Amino acid sequence: MCEHREAGVANMVQWRNVAGKNSNVENFQNGNDNQIAFSRGGKAFVALNRDPYNTWQTNVYTGLPAGAYCDVVHSLDSDDTSSCSNVVNVDDNGRADISVSTKYAVALHTGAKK
Repeated sequence: MCEHREAGVANMVQWRNVAGKNSNVENFQNGNDNQIAFSRGGKAFVALNRDPYNTWQTNVYTGLPAGAYCDVVHSLDSDDTSSCSNVVNVDDNGRADISVSTKYAVALHTGAKK
């Protein structure tokens, strides 16, 4: 198996590169014991849902500039945001409504704006 060739894995490598090596975890938030979200350096945001039964639907502070972002976990191609299957809109206050399926994630970064 070559997991690194899967789009979601490759896109998360790009997410990490955009976040940068020296950016701190910021804006840490949680839903329940199995749900967390945080941003890195105002350039990247991720929400993780390890809950096996419930989708996490919430409004979170992303720390990102306003705009439409491609959820890179669900994107088909990291270099082509036109193939984005899940768009998340961040408002002028840096907040976004997100829905994270059970045992899944939503990841956004400034290099993948729609």
